Amino acid sequence: MTASTPILSESSRASERYCVLVVDDEPDLRSLYQTALERVQFEVVCAATVAQAKQLLTERTDIACVVCDYRLPDGTGMDVLAHIGSLTTFERPPLPISIMTAYGSPEHSVQALKAGAYDYLTKPIAIADLRQVVGKMLAHSRNIEGNKPQAALELIASRLPSQSTVMQSVHEQLAQLAHTSASVVLLGESGVGKELAAKALHLAGQRSKQAFVVVNCGTLDKANIEQHLFGEIVQDDDAPDLQTLKAGAFQQAQGGTLLLDEVGTLPLDMQVRLLTALQERSITPIGASTPTAIDVRILAASAQPLTQLVASGAFRQDLYYRLNVVAIHLPALRDRQGDALWLAQRWLAAHAEGKGLSLSKAAQGWLGKHPFNGNIRELNNMLERGVAVACAQGLTQLEPAHLQARESLSPSHSVLAAPLAHATSSAAPDVNLPIDLTAHLAAIERQLIEQALQQTRYNRSKAGDLLGLNLRQLRYRIEQLGIDC
Repeated sequence: MTASTPILSESSRASERYCVLVVDDEPDLRSLYQTALERVQFEVVCAATVAQAKQLLTERTDIACVVCDYRLPDGTGMDVLAHIGSLTTFERPPLPISIMTAYGSPEHSVQALKAGAYDYLTKPIAIADLRQVVGKMLAHSRNIEGNKPQAALELIASRLPSQSTVMQSVHEQLAQLAHTSASVVLLGESGVGKELAAKALHLAGQRSKQAFVVVNCGTLDKANIEQHLFGEIVQDDDAPDLQTLKAGAFQQAQGGTLLLDEVGTLPLDMQVRLLTALQERSITPIGASTPTAIDVRILAASAQPLTQLVASGAFRQDLYYRLNVVAIHLPALRDRQGDALWLAQRWLAAHAEGKGLSLSKAAQGWLGKHPFNGNIRELNNMLERGVAVACAQGLTQLEPAHLQARESLSPSHSVLAAPLAHATSSAAPDVNLPIDLTAHLAAIERQLIEQALQQTRYNRSKAGDLLGLNLRQLRYRIEQLGIDC
């Protein structure tokens, strides 16, 4: 976390002194924390035990946030957190609490975040870090008062539309996590909307006005992965003595949210670097001599269960526990009863080219039975293709044949917008024989892969989805065909 630019301005604190409860059984530390906070105009009350903390929280309604040690003589900080939960009502929103943990006990911080703590601090604590986290908790508390959980739920539901019960449960889970700093792992098949869920979580939280940065770990070049994540100090060609920072993903997401998509594909050596960054809350750009503090909420996504990757040795267990504070599974479209038809009708109503079209009864029945192995992404691509064909034929209804349309293999046209002449004709194109069939097919395959990469801005995972290939298959074809990407 950064120690610059306090969350609450001096004028704000002057007009209203916020009360902070500090809970620690060591008198010297209590005195240090109290002095440090009072010097920046916070009011501070102290407790040495769980019992004293509970009494103060029950009697004093002016306490705005809590900083609490994990280990206490008569219990733990989790007991204080639970008591805060018991006092929470609609009129009295939950108090943000940060847990202080001893060095080498990350399991305590993970346990606290899962239970609803706002943040954690690792002892020994820098005074600047203590002040910063208190300021953030107070800003968070004021934001919660003006932004009830229902508002977060409505925003998330609008970003992940669904009428199925199983997805409504996902909406509620995301809404509960929106105003925390907890790391979240989003699990689910390719195409279920993990990135959409991450963006919704970001927009519904207190970091919504800051950057939302997505890194697809599966598409990163291994040679440049460290620069992409942590940045690099570079020299100016015109002024050799002048050095500048080429920002990486962590710098770009400072103050906001960073989504590590397909995090399970990270090489093991980079997993070590990532774990260190998350534990120490700092990064060292390539070429830099000193670390830089980071204030970034981390979200991770994976199509493959991370527990399987841990079991196989492909993913570090300690990084898994650091990231997996809360895991949310996004169901496949085939498991969201009635959603395929509902989403298709919603798509047609929302897109200009589809407003004059409806789904025939046969198409509705077909949508209800189709397995949708590509999930929401497959449905959207299917509708785009079907609408293009139906509109060109002057039809007012989509039939199953339109939804089942396949892309043309013509290398001179878009992968998603096949020429109608090829879509409606079964005749093979004229070719001057004899030919080198292997070379001819390789040229077509190369053209299609290059088109898909260009359309997805060289996102290999998304390009693979367009071509019906998984990431490993696409990488193999790229290497075999010598495609420069």
